Amino acid sequence: MVKIYSEDLTADEQKTIIAAWRRRCTIRDQGRKDLGDAIENRGSQITLSVLGQQAPLSAKESWDPLFAKRKS
Repeated sequence: MVKIYSEDLTADEQKTIIAAWRRRCTIRDQGRKDLGDAIENRGSQITLSVLGQQAPLSAKESWDPLFAKRKS
């Protein structure tokens, strides 16, 4: 894969966003580490996977089927 374009966040922006996620959200940092990290820094975006990146699709779908938790 060859990167053609990327508008990455600065190191300070990345730290600020990650700190905000940790303050604001109840994320799955404790418990099942085998399901992967909850916060992923992709350089140009910070992704939150509340149940973990490797959580099964069925768990992800049942966590917030009406998007109520995500909207709050």
